[in-house]
Amino acid sequence: MYKKGEIIMEKNDNIVFPQKNLNIENERLIYTVKEVATLLHSSPNYIYQLIEKGFLPALKLGSVKILKSSLQKFLIDNEGFDLSDINNIKKLSIQNL
Repeated sequence: MYKKGEIIMEKNDNIVFPQKNLNIENERLIYTVKEVATLLHSSPNYIYQLIEKGFLPALKLGSVKILKSSLQKFLIDNEGFDLSDINNIKKLSIQNL
């Protein structure tokens, strides 16, 4: 395998074939609730709660989806906070760990 620009190529019997980008997750623009739950090591129910309470923006395209940019903004905006209880968000402290 070798890279030609951003396309990964594979040579087989002297024929060159383009390959799928091995880092495809970085190119995704949108995630399902289940995928976000997996990324955040959480449950889909918790992600739905974040959406319902307005913490995590979402849209419906057949099923509920979250933009990558919305997920990134959510993580940046909530860094340093304990969101274990969505109804009682606290600033993260060493005692809470």
